[in-house]
Amino acid sequence: MKTNGHDEYSAAKKAWSEEAAKASRSGQAKFTTVSGEPIELLYTPDDIAHINALHDIGFPGEYP
Repeated sequence: MKTNGHDEYSAAKKAWSEEAAKASRSGQAKFTTVSGEPIELLYTPDDIAHINALHDIGFPGEYP
């Protein structure tokens, strides 16, 4: 059975997440910014799929 790239990516991301959870001391490590916002252990393109880089971010030195 041939898988597409997304299926392979999703499986690899899941495997990484499971290994990272095992490797953390308690398995429940939670990280936050100084203001209390949660920080994930891993950020991927999935986390920014909803962002339109040109419209929402722009380029350095340009007014947003």
